[in-house]
Amino acid sequence: MQIINASALKHPLLQAPRELMTELDFNLGTIPTTVRLRLYYELHGHRISHEQSHFLQTPLQDEPGLVDLEDERDPDQALQQLVGDFIQRYQEAEQAGHRPSAGWLMPNRDFA
Repeated sequence: MQIINASALKHPLLQAPRELMTELDFNLGTIPTTVRLRLYYELHGHRISHEQSHFLQTPLQDEPGLVDLEDERDPDQALQQLVGDFIQRYQEAEQAGHRPSAGWLMPNRDFA
């Protein structure tokens, strides 16, 4: 699913080139903080990778949730996995009696 002609990026000095496929954002339930996701196509690995502005850590979790897309090649599937993880963790915490809070979203310091 290569989008551009990557021949200009084949020089050995250029490491891990990738192309931004899409950037989107959403609010999760009643939490007012906006979450931003970026999907990339890795030109040499021929797979999908991502960046996210926040990680979700509800009171049910010891650490923020992380999604590993492994060797995902379908952007729709990648997006489904990423968004689905946010939804599942949010709903599990709500069902356990926890009130949603902006404190559940941990900023990703590496996201610019």
